[in-house]
Amino acid sequence: MSAPPIRGSARSPRRSDGGRPSPPPAVFHAQSGLVAYDAACFHGAPPVHGPALLSDLGYAAMFQARLRRVPEVVSVVTGDLVIFMVMTARHAMDVWIDGRPCGQVTLRRGDLVLLPPGLTSRWCATLGQVSGIHLHVSAERLARTLDDEPGRASLDLAPAVAFRDPVLQRLLIEAVQLDEQMAISRLGMATLGTAALLRVLRHPPPRPGTRTPRSG
Repeated sequence: MSAPPIRGSARSPRRSDGGRPSPPPAVFHAQSGLVAYDAACFHGAPPVHGPALLSDLGYAAMFQARLRRVPEVVSVVTGDLVIFMVMTARHAMDVWIDGRPCGQVTLRRGDLVLLPPGLTSRWCATLGQVSGIHLHVSAERLARTLDDEPGRASLDLAPAVAFRDPVLQRLLIEAVQLDEQMAISRLGMATLGTAALLRVLRHPPPRPGTRTPRSG
């Protein structure tokens, strides 16, 4: 499920006794088929996730289990658009987007995260990482959709953390319930992925500094 640990990819903390530095935590990568997810660095333990459903049209969905032994995840720059919905009840995390601190964010079940392409992110929590649903859009699909959208010459989306959108919530839940072993599910994934992408483009989440009301 995971690639061998990458050694020496993090700084080694100095031991208090003045001896040799303790080794850095092991870093793992997934092999899910989702470009952005597989490029991310999972510190401490390999990620645990369900099978990914990949559409030929550039959409993919996957459930990520609760990662209790992973205190830190660092994403790297890819061309994919990432939408993530939290399934853990309540979870506090320190978040950085593109190197800028977002402070400690309390994520609740149903909260959404949007990461446009070309950004890095870092998610740290002593209690590990949340469970949730991933929906990824490839760079090629995103470019073709933008070409077809009237009045859109480029992507103008800001990253968003812990926002709510009942339409996106429903689409992500339906996407992860598809059976990856059935051919018809690939068509369903493309339909749901297209609807989610158009929802984000036409009704983008609030930009940083604004709030949306919470339900429940």
